[in-house]
Amino acid sequence: MTSEQFLNLENIVFTVTMVVYLAAMALYFLFFALKNEKPGKIADKLMVVAFILHTVALVTRGLGAGRLPLTNQYEFATSFAWGICLCYLIFLWKYKFRALGAFVTPVIFLIIGYAAMQSREVKELMPALRSNWLAIHVSSAIISYGAFGVSFAVSLMFLIREKLKNNSFWETHIPQKEKLDLISYRAVSLGFLFLTFVIISGAIWAERAWGSYWS
Repeated sequence: MTSEQFLNLENIVFTVTMVVYLAAMALYFLFFALKNEKPGKIADKLMVVAFILHTVALVTRGLGAGRLPLTNQYEFATSFAWGICLCYLIFLWKYKFRALGAFVTPVIFLIIGYAAMQSREVKELMPALRSNWLAIHVSSAIISYGAFGVSFAVSLMFLIREKLKNNSFWETHIPQKEKLDLISYRAVSLGFLFLTFVIISGAIWAERAWGSYWS
């Protein structure tokens, strides 16, 4: 396939990914509002599908551009949304915390929607960006911001937990505030760990590109 064909494929897959995220968000809202397990289970599966499609979109973007898709507003925003989805799926698998999807998916959809409004034009990289440190720096930022995005959603749930009447549904799907606090803490800790890599790799990259760590 040519570069143009890869980019055309990426546009199609990106659009389908947005639709799947939207469908998952609607189903999570139904799960949360109607206290019905079935929409939530379908939404979980759609999030896995969306993550796979999103990964395919990023890979085809990289193949079409001939570089890592991490260098402009469109590429970083869609990668940021991908990072939040990755972190959400990790926390969903670890804590079986489906109700979190009702708070995470709007964040993902807003960010990927912002990405869709940005220019998708592929431009030649400036010399400073032609560095292996780009991959380390920006990839670490994506995971870091993804973890912070999940922490933000968990914190929203923490704030509304006491307003929800205790019943079997909420007891099953929304942990008590102490557990929510622990999950948020772990998400923030993961974010700070990768943010450390972001700062260190960014400083080294700046020194290699411009001769100063903090220029």
